[in-house]
Amino acid sequence: VVVGTNGPRQGAPLPRRHSFLTVECVPERAAVLSALKKADDRDSAILRVFNPSPEPARITFGRDQGVAEAFLTNLREQRQGAIATTNGRAATTMGAEKIATLEIAIPRM
Repeated sequence: VVVGTNGPRQGAPLPRRHSFLTVECVPERAAVLSALKKADDRDSAILRVFNPSPEPARITFGRDQGVAEAFLTNLREQRQGAIATTNGRAATTMGAEKIATLEIAIPRM
């Protein structure tokens, strides 16, 4: 939901074009976002992606307001390892024909 501004940025906290989450991959369209939800016991978001292709894929994900931290988790949302973040975006490599569960911690405003 975005609050209408009735004009160019009249005090609106979000830009006119806004996306909660962006997910990109190389090769293009190699990975598919299959789930996005709030974490069960933390103030973070859980996303599940899968790579149906026979080749590994590089996944980059982020938000307009940035990502504070990112983690690889298991299906029970237990953190398995940190994912490096740069300029508010995180990136990881997925193996061929694999599923990954990722967590993004949203920066405090």
